[in-house]
Amino acid sequence: MKKAQFIRKILISLFTIAAIANQNILFAATTDFTASENITILDVIFNGSVVTANLIILNGSSAESWTIDSGVFTVTNPDSTNTFKVGSTNTDARSIVVLDTDSNIVECAVNDTPGTSYVTLPITAATYTVKPSATNCQSGSQSSDSTPPAVPSNIELSVNSDNQVMITWTDPTDGDLEKIEIL
Repeated sequence: MKKAQFIRKILISLFTIAAIANQNILFAATTDFTASENITILDVIFNGSVVTANLIILNGSSAESWTIDSGVFTVTNPDSTNTFKVGSTNTDARSIVVLDTDSNIVECAVNDTPGTSYVTLPITAATYTVKPSATNCQSGSQSSDSTPPAVPSNIELSVNSDNQVMITWTDPTDGDLEKIEIL
């Protein structure tokens, strides 16, 4: 009788482990994303925070997940079988750029036919930022721009109550301004 109880406990434990494992597998499957139609992502930021454009996740694109947060569009772990494709109908978006976590351009596609042009994300597991760009790209990267942007205006310095220096300014209106770095 003790042997039968021991075997019963082992079987119950195995069923419990199998149930937990299946629950985790089902949970993992619910985080995957596959577009069943074209999906429009509104107001994705490019050129700093000056301009936004709509991007389109193309039908059939697949990844672990995607997010849009404060105008920043990211895709995590694009699927290697179905791929993940993003286009734009905006004519201001001259290209669509894919950046890695270090902000390096890893893919770029010219948006020469808005609405039908697209960029295909890499299939390497990672999180990528996808954004429109006001400049064209060549051979997988953006073309070089030899004209610097205008200087920011209304630059003001102030010191707050914690003796920290605060800097404020108005961004230039250049269409290809991506960001301003303070060194």
